[in-house]
Amino acid sequence: MTDNGRFMFIYPDVGGKGLNFSPAIEILSSYMKREGINVSMIHLNWEYAVRPDDYDKINQQIKEFGPDIIGITSTTFQYPVSCKVAANIKESGWKGLLILGGIHATISPDDLAESPFDAFAIGEGELTLTKLMSKYIHGEDITDIRGINIKSNGKIIKNPYPEVLEDLDVLPLRDYEIINAKKILELSKGWFSISFSRGCPYACKFCINQKLRKDYTASIKTKYYRCQSVIKVIADLLEYIQRYPEIKMFNFDDDLLIMDKKWFAEFAVEYKEKIYDVYGIKYVINTRANLVTEEVTEALQVSGCHECQVGFETGNEELRNGVLAKEITNTQLERAFDLFNRYKVRSLAYTMIGIPGESSFSIKETIRELVRLKPTLIRMTFFEPFIGTPLYDYCIENNLFNDQYLNIDNFTKSVVKMENITNYELSKYHLLFPWYLNTCLYEREEIAVVYQQMIDEYDSLSEEDLDKLSIKEEIIIRDKEISKQMRDKGADHFRYFPANTNYFHYYNCSWIENR
Repeated sequence: MTDNGRFMFIYPDVGGKGLNFSPAIEILSSYMKREGINVSMIHLNWEYAVRPDDYDKINQQIKEFGPDIIGITSTTFQYPVSCKVAANIKESGWKGLLILGGIHATISPDDLAESPFDAFAIGEGELTLTKLMSKYIHGEDITDIRGINIKSNGKIIKNPYPEVLEDLDVLPLRDYEIINAKKILELSKGWFSISFSRGCPYACKFCINQKLRKDYTASIKTKYYRCQSVIKVIADLLEYIQRYPEIKMFNFDDDLLIMDKKWFAEFAVEYKEKIYDVYGIKYVINTRANLVTEEVTEALQVSGCHECQVGFETGNEELRNGVLAKEITNTQLERAFDLFNRYKVRSLAYTMIGIPGESSFSIKETIRELVRLKPTLIRMTFFEPFIGTPLYDYCIENNLFNDQYLNIDNFTKSVVKMENITNYELSKYHLLFPWYLNTCLYEREEIAVVYQQMIDEYDSLSEEDLDKLSIKEEIIIRDKEISKQMRDKGADHFRYFPANTNYFHYYNCSWIENR
């Protein structure tokens, strides 16, 4: 193989549980290797890989590989850790080019000036990084590469957005070896994450896709939303199955695979025939309620869909459509989840509390609507405005951030100051949410009284107590006990999804698999 330089990725896999896949590194690594570039990676993780603060080990691995360029991929939450690692690399005396990629570099490019990085890689990186590497190892000027913002002679040179791949079928198989897929599959019980598409045509005010679509307009000649062909997708999945027999579930990270009805109809037929019927491997998929039809739901059911995940957000239509600009009505949600339940397709409702304008009344609307929908799972987070979104700008302009922004994740507590409800009250709703659901589900019945009494017992908890692991463990134990009593009675109910106060499960006694 031609040696076209040495590139090292650093992946600060911090903030979540276990080890996680990195879609960006997986595809960039395979693309760059195909171009003859020697690629390596340091996986940073507090428990299962190199610790982010183990600078001696990080520097030793850098010395052993000898990269020309080091690229750290980072979300906004990972950015502080990324900066610390980058600063240490600089202090160690390493002389190569140090760049930041990932979503934070794209949505917050002005951070380059005060960062320890030499450059930020903006947007999709396949064409950008291969061009950067070629020019860098040949000593050519690298200050005019599209997609690279770079420090030069005390100034920041900003270049246009990069060219993008319009035909995603040209992408090679992703490099899962670089990410230690076997270990991740072991920890995740066989869940294998992958995506086939890029871009989104919707303009939700809490999502970064709106900004990305606008920024890419000048550089893309076709639709911003692009998807690999069904033939390519199925061929790649079959290859991954052969390479990783540990795969038990495909987790499709794409937002909108169902949007193209013709594509999905073809995919469902091919997946059933060549994967589900042969290997028994099911899949998890995301969609929007307005895209769910009876034909789609039937295709999901027969083709091996394990779970369909939908952005519910809130039961208050003014918050969902006026503040978040989701453009999804309660009627559309009810139709979608009714279809899921009729066809016995597991469902997940992404739910958030603490949206600007939230109140006890709107949370009660959320509770009532979720009881109406009866999703298999509810994933509960606090609203978190991401940099680059209209709602982030709104929170900045109205001084809505508290001093904990960026220091906590969106499962822990709200980072936004509320006018109509306190953050303390929000945290109590979040912690005891399935019990509130059951008081609504069994309104005016004796079961509701039992759950309300349990809620009242924890009503006087201090804000400090709400964060204690011992309190959460106690609540989960009590819920497990009452859930067993409910199951023995044949009573449907909401409960904490095993030992987790961020996911809630609807136990439907009439479903054989209890969904």
